[in-house]
Amino acid sequence: MIQVPITSLPIKASQLTTLAQDAEKAEYMVRVEWIKAVPASEAIREKGFFGNQNSAAKPRVKKWLHTVERLKTRFGIPD
Repeated sequence: MIQVPITSLPIKASQLTTLAQDAEKAEYMVRVEWIKAVPASEAIREKGFFGNQNSAAKPRVKKWLHTVERLKTRFGIPD
């Protein structure tokens, strides 16, 4: 697999300039450092977990903290 920085790839969006000027419609890239990954068959779902349809979300509710702490426990990730 060849790794290429996403910022070096060509932009194909037709309305990029217009959308970037509107904070509600703007898109952002978020760097992710995977601490642990598992196959989808080992996904953990529990009632009360925080969920968001976006690929990244800023934690603002207590459910988020509960979700993070619970997943750290289930995956064996220390603080």
